[in-house]
Amino acid sequence: MKYLRPMFFVSISSLCVALAACGSDGGGAAPNPGTGGSGGSVDGGGGAGGTAGGAGTSGTAGTAGTAGKGGTAGTAGTAGTGGTAGGAGTAGTAGTAGSAAVDADGDGYDSTSDCDDNNKDVHPGATEVCNGIDDDCNSQIDEGVATTYYVDADGDAYGVDAPATNKTGCTPPTGYASDPGDCDDASPTVNPASTEICDGLDNNCNSQVDEGVAKNTYYPDADKDGFGASAGSVQACTPPAGDWTTNSGDCDDNDAARYPGNPEVCDGKDNDCDGATPEPGQTTYYQDADGDGFGNPSVSQTACAVPAGYVTTAGDCDDTKVGVNPNAIEICDGIDNNCVGGVDEGPVETWPDVDHDTYGDQNASSTFLCAANADHVTNNSDCNDTNAAINPAATEIPSNGVDENCDGTDTTAGTLCGHDSAGVTTLPWTGNNFLSALENYAGNPAGAGFYWDDYEIATTAGLKFTSLMHARDPATLRPRMYIKANACGTTGFTSNNVFYSYHPGSPYHRARLVVDNAAAGYYYQVNTSNTVGQTGEYDLAVYPGDLGGSCGGDDMAVWPLGWREAGTLATNDTQTGTPVPAGFYADDYEFWLDANQTYTLLYGGMTYSERMYLAKAGACGTSLGNWSTGILLHGAKHVYTPTTAGIYVAYVSTATAGLTGAYTFNVVPGNVGDSCFTGAGAQGGTGDNYVIYPLGGVVNDTLAIGDRVDQAVYGTRFFDDYETWLEAGQSITVTMTSAAFTPRLYLTRSTGCTTTLASAIPASGTTATMTYVVPTAGIYTIVATSRLTSNTGAYSLATQYN
Repeated sequence: MKYLRPMFFVSISSLCVALAACGSDGGGAAPNPGTGGSGGSVDGGGGAGGTAGGAGTSGTAGTAGTAGKGGTAGTAGTAGTGGTAGGAGTAGTAGTAGSAAVDADGDGYDSTSDCDDNNKDVHPGATEVCNGIDDDCNSQIDEGVATTYYVDADGDAYGVDAPATNKTGCTPPTGYASDPGDCDDASPTVNPASTEICDGLDNNCNSQVDEGVAKNTYYPDADKDGFGASAGSVQACTPPAGDWTTNSGDCDDNDAARYPGNPEVCDGKDNDCDGATPEPGQTTYYQDADGDGFGNPSVSQTACAVPAGYVTTAGDCDDTKVGVNPNAIEICDGIDNNCVGGVDEGPVETWPDVDHDTYGDQNASSTFLCAANADHVTNNSDCNDTNAAINPAATEIPSNGVDENCDGTDTTAGTLCGHDSAGVTTLPWTGNNFLSALENYAGNPAGAGFYWDDYEIATTAGLKFTSLMHARDPATLRPRMYIKANACGTTGFTSNNVFYSYHPGSPYHRARLVVDNAAAGYYYQVNTSNTVGQTGEYDLAVYPGDLGGSCGGDDMAVWPLGWREAGTLATNDTQTGTPVPAGFYADDYEFWLDANQTYTLLYGGMTYSERMYLAKAGACGTSLGNWSTGILLHGAKHVYTPTTAGIYVAYVSTATAGLTGAYTFNVVPGNVGDSCFTGAGAQGGTGDNYVIYPLGGVVNDTLAIGDRVDQAVYGTRFFDDYETWLEAGQSITVTMTSAAFTPRLYLTRSTGCTTTLASAIPASGTTATMTYVVPTAGIYTIVATSRLTSNTGAYSLATQYN
């Protein structure tokens, strides 16, 4: 084995020698020691250390390889493997380091590839810029970045592209521009950026002349007046040779005195070419055949000067007569001398009187006539010539919005007479006042010592009305009234104090005056007393119509409502032409009712079967209904709500023919019988709807299960309720008697149905008695119940006026 030669080593050594790229191995082959390999000649590689010697005797260490030029130090040779006989070879020494390449400007390229190793911006791969240097080391300068410049002789920033004069560089030479395309380098206004104008040049160098611009219209101006004829016009940027203008509209291009805007003169020409010839200074003249200075309006001509036989003023209504013209004086000769459209209007100035009230229209023009006539009068003082009731002599109706007497104002009612006059302008009218000792004015038609108030009632002609006065306390005031038309003062009055209504102990508490077919204007009314020195509060009213005398034959009225009337049916109380049938006796009562207000008609106190009828003034024979029940102890009641205001009449009669006897009648506001405790009670039961009118007599009834119970007011007691109408000042007594329980009484009013006004609550016994003086007229309710709760049984209820 020690004689074998390793072929692998020889092959590698031979390859290194051939390439001169590396050092030879340092180990010797067995049995002789190997010598160190020499360094490689190629730059950059040091020889490797010799490999271990093969098996055999111990080899000697190889010598270190020398470093090649520029090579790195060779690595130490590895020790040869131990041979079978010899020892391991020693490692070779390392090669010396070769010298490094230089990059002076630090741009990553050394002097072997950098064409300027002193400029870091110059090296292979740099971007070429226009600076006269080979920036990218490709042996070319400013390739692809230099600019071509063109000769710009007119300095408009556009040059002429010509190879012979173009220059390339990084900055424009003097007299050069960077943009080509100038088609006229001698004119700075001609270049690709210029705007095309109408001048016959290619201003924007697009090889077109005057494209896209409006051209001027030129008109031939033969008469050289600055305006041309429309015919023959041309479109051009500059005027053609000859006489042309940009103004058109010449209506005659051969006459320099005719063109638009030329002042018009009186020459028969259309100087301003507007199609019309209104000659300045031209006047219309009228033929004056009779030479009176006024021409015939039917014969005229226009001219710049006055033609012979013509004048400038027309208006002659007869051009054959010198004495007939607008300046002539009208005389009564059957001719229109002054040409004003009328014949013989004469010397009298008149105004039209359309309404024939002898007063002329103050807003009309006057007319001269020989004399006034039915249609024309000699004054113009009528402020309304369409109404004969309006003129200076008419009677003023106060406060109606009309100036009847043409004095410029509508007189205010209440300002014409008296001292404290009140104006009554709209009917119906109601009020309240008080006579006091301070109202002791002079001029009282009643005489000295009487106190009085005065009123003025505005009226129209033919009006019928009723004036009424009512004393609230007849013990201190008995009413009396005075009235007269359209005059103040102390005389000429009509007086009336005879109008009575039943009131216990207080007769003569009302006065009434009826005015029929009233005069237009106003009525002066004085309210006073029928006895010297009386004072007190009173009501007053004025109603249209004759209240009390519109229907029937009794001339009776109920006013104010709520004052009962006492009467008696007799055999002479017949009512022909009314709803009352023949053979029945009846009295009639009239009263004023307002629309949509509720009233109750009460007819009772008689001892016979009753019936009453209702009608309205103006239709006295037409029944609105009849009633025969509704009041305990005989009587008839009806609750009525009229839809129209006016005077109504009630006929009180009987249900059986031929009966007579005494009665009481009243008309009151509200619903008597159904004002309190109506319908189901709080704890069951129903309202009784009982009516007693007038008070008097005895009612027998029974408290029973099913009667009304109102625990909140009367506890768990059964009770009956009775309604009536009571007048102010009346004293009444109510007595309840029962053998079945101790009775109990209460009195309430419809304005406070659960408020006790009076009561009788005995602790024991069979009788409860209650007395009460009425302070205010109205609907009152008597409540009949028991002392203890839940009592039932029969009882009697007696009522009376004291």
